[in-house]
Amino acid sequence: MGTDNPPPTDDGKKKKKGDGSAIEQQGQQLAQAKFLRNYRAARELILAGDYKGGIAAMHALGHDEHPDVANYIGYATANWAITSNPRSGTRPPSRLIRTTPAPGPITACGT
Repeated sequence: MGTDNPPPTDDGKKKKKGDGSAIEQQGQQLAQAKFLRNYRAARELILAGDYKGGIAAMHALGHDEHPDVANYIGYATANWAITSNPRSGTRPPSRLIRTTPAPGPITACGT
């Protein structure tokens, strides 16, 4: 699953080395710290079982393209579907569950 410290995204911006002032770099560091703080809070919601709240918090980050964010959104969505409707998800419908023993081995005729 995702990590507790996801690497920062580049937001599609390519910058040359040494480009940007100290104020811009400080703003980027603050934005990254805010992202990590909110990401960890959303992750904790999901891991605690609050899938709906965790999904909303992950979307609120505004970085749905980030691999760790997308991973947790998918994980929470799948688990929310399973827990909110016991007939959905990976559990087969009751009509497909075999209640009789499986047939014996198939043998050739006349042997």
